[in-house]
Amino acid sequence: MSEHYSSYAELAEQETEGIDYRIEMTDRSVAILAIHGGNIEFGTSDIARRMAGEDYSLYLFEGLKPSGNRQLHLTSTRFDEPRALQLVRNAGKVITVHGCGGLEAVCYVGGRDTDLRDRILEKLRKADFQAEVAPPDIAGTHPENICNQGTTGAGVQLELTRTLRDQLFEPEFVRDRLTGRQRNLDRFVKAVRSALSSTE
Repeated sequence: MSEHYSSYAELAEQETEGIDYRIEMTDRSVAILAIHGGNIEFGTSDIARRMAGEDYSLYLFEGLKPSGNRQLHLTSTRFDEPRALQLVRNAGKVITVHGCGGLEAVCYVGGRDTDLRDRILEKLRKADFQAEVAPPDIAGTHPENICNQGTTGAGVQLELTRTLRDQLFEPEFVRDRLTGRQRNLDRFVKAVRSALSSTE
């Protein structure tokens, strides 16, 4: 996919923070990022926020436009927003949450941290999610990918298909109680956090 902007500086010249996009950040030891959040890639902000909880760092770059949010998409190897880079470069472990296309409900797991990648694959599969090693076009293994900019030079990139995100975020209410898909989201987040905690 061709990018509308080639860097954050170029984006910031044309877009207004707080109107077209917003940045949310907390700084702790493990960094969870959704750099295509809000209206850019549906659901990724909420997944990242749940994943970070109260004990991991969180960074969200969120599209706020009523339309045309796709032009705010900076690819992971070009995402150079200064606050994100500072956060990631101080982190020992980094996970980025992305959305991708696909008719099946799949989480593709990539990145250069193959140990954490494999633990996440194992935990997601045990939680009954379809999880696969990411194919080359979304592998997240380039050294300049923001997920690999932490202190170890190796992080993890999660790519959730739209079908999977729909299953996680479309709640079903039965007798005023949230059931089904909301539990799927909790189960997904718990699996990834379990993989993270097992590497600390």
